[in-house]
Amino acid sequence: MVKRKRTSHLLVDTVRTGEAQAFHNFYATSPEEQDEYFSGMDPRAILTGRDFASTDNLSTYDNLLDVGCGSGGFAIEVSQVSDVPKLTVVDLPFVSFP
Repeated sequence: MVKRKRTSHLLVDTVRTGEAQAFHNFYATSPEEQDEYFSGMDPRAILTGRDFASTDNLSTYDNLLDVGCGSGGFAIEVSQVSDVPKLTVVDLPFVSFP
């Protein structure tokens, strides 16, 4: 099982203040740097999505929201291995999807 580090407080503070709270500030990165970042994060997101979908009973939920989805690897993997009827992904407007 993938261990998940609790970072939800960083997201809340980022939305509240409009300033990045995490170690990686996407406002200061070029499209090339974003592509490099996602290339490294995609395998982890896919493994985490697969692990999440296989260990949690998602059939009781109508909707799953992935905030800060990046390329969407987590949500894509969840959709392929579970029966969640609706998946919504949200990220910053300039985050490029491959």
